[in-house]
Amino acid sequence: MKKASFSAIGFGADSPAGEVSFSLRRLTEQRRVSPQDMHEDRIAELSIELSNRLFPAPSTELDIETIALSALALSDYNPEKAKELRDLLYRTQEKGDGGGGWRPRPSLPCSSWVTSLAMIALAMDGNQECLGKALQWLLAQAGRESSFWVWLRFRFLDRRVHFNPRFYGWPWTEGTLSWVVPTAFGIMATRLCTACQRPREAAQRLSSAVKMLYDRACPNGGWNAGNGVVDGVALLPRLEPTAIALLALKGLSPRSPLIAASLQWVQQQAAAVRRAVESFVGDLVLLRLWRGYAKSESAVGGPGGSA
Repeated sequence: MKKASFSAIGFGADSPAGEVSFSLRRLTEQRRVSPQDMHEDRIAELSIELSNRLFPAPSTELDIETIALSALALSDYNPEKAKELRDLLYRTQEKGDGGGGWRPRPSLPCSSWVTSLAMIALAMDGNQECLGKALQWLLAQAGRESSFWVWLRFRFLDRRVHFNPRFYGWPWTEGTLSWVVPTAFGIMATRLCTACQRPREAAQRLSSAVKMLYDRACPNGGWNAGNGVVDGVALLPRLEPTAIALLALKGLSPRSPLIAASLQWVQQQAAAVRRAVESFVGDLVLLRLWRGYAKSESAVGGPGGSA
């Protein structure tokens, strides 16, 4: 099963941009800046480095993760290059398996969770034909908990993992159980692409996925890769799943104790994040989105907002 780390949804060390993480780590260790300035400075630095690495000719051989996250990261800093990357996403969908989703890379046979990332990156274009096909594919995917027999197993037989199998989200790949990261991105993609008109099926899937994230949170806040408790032992949260889950739940649960505890935990990890960069594009996207989250939270005095 694919490991739920943001290095898995950003760039590895052998990717066109992943090696930059080493130079960025040295940079952030040497610099001494205030927490307030760190976000803006780092966003600018990472955006410039990303542009230099990807252009002038982004390749169709790049992972969909690479293309989609880069398009998101550059959307404000360099909108022209971000549009080139979005155009590349359109072309890769047309060359896909015909189901409306995106394959992680051209050499793989089936679409997967990266469809959510592509949908998020393309949502600003409002291409109804493309997004409609992608949404149809996404809503057809569900964790195996949605199957009666699998539900029965986890409800009455397999008690090693402690979660409610009535609530399910999205898997990494078709035919597997729901995991935190693909479920969170599935929530974000569905919310964005149905903001104006939400079909009943989409609303039902969102409701189930949100309940799944709450159900599988760690007891003291935050999220691990899949479950919060295994064999009666509470798992510790991890930064990447927690940050992504918080983004997915933004505005859906005003002043929830879980959201408050998770936000506090993430803030406590800020120093560690600055000392060691796992995935610089992932870091860039999360910094940009977190900035918006923090502003909206401070505006209402706590977790909240509109769905």
